[in-house]
Amino acid sequence: MKKIYYLLILTLIFVSCKRDCQQSTKDPETVGSTNEKQFLPYKGYEVFKFLKNNSDTINFYGQSLKTEYQYTYTQEDCSQKIPLENKYIKFLDKTIDSNGYLIQLYVTSTFSTNCIMKINDKTIYNNSVSSIPGSPILLDVLGTKYDEIYYIGDSSAGLYYQFSNKGVVKFKYYNNTYELIP
Repeated sequence: MKKIYYLLILTLIFVSCKRDCQQSTKDPETVGSTNEKQFLPYKGYEVFKFLKNNSDTINFYGQSLKTEYQYTYTQEDCSQKIPLENKYIKFLDKTIDSNGYLIQLYVTSTFSTNCIMKINDKTIYNNSVSSIPGSPILLDVLGTKYDEIYYIGDSSAGLYYQFSNKGVVKFKYYNNTYELIP
């Protein structure tokens, strides 16, 4: 019987100590316009023509620049909901893959802005925007010279990417090479 009274008293103490708080939402952690322009230099509806293996013309259609939010919470007694902004574009071509999405570019805000690049669901880059990989190179693509080009990826899939300007100018996906037609 003592145990029941003891448990009842402890329960009342804990219940009365509970703070009455209502969850609030903080301002969103945004990508920022500078990062967006640097890593997604597209409006979202562009049509890009690429030459596949020097023989076939492939058109990629931008599926619009999209914004979505993921949510996290502060670790306080009265936690606050924090929206994290993500912006992305998918470029579509149904002739390459049944899903149609070959190139996917994301800029995410997870307290520090990240850039994610995918070719068909294979992530070839996921890193902070402050650390562009490697050194820039000069690249000739079908007779057009591009400077400040960075190679992102590995030996099976990767992009030659010009930040803040052209975006994807050449990419490889397994045994195929795609070059931007100027």
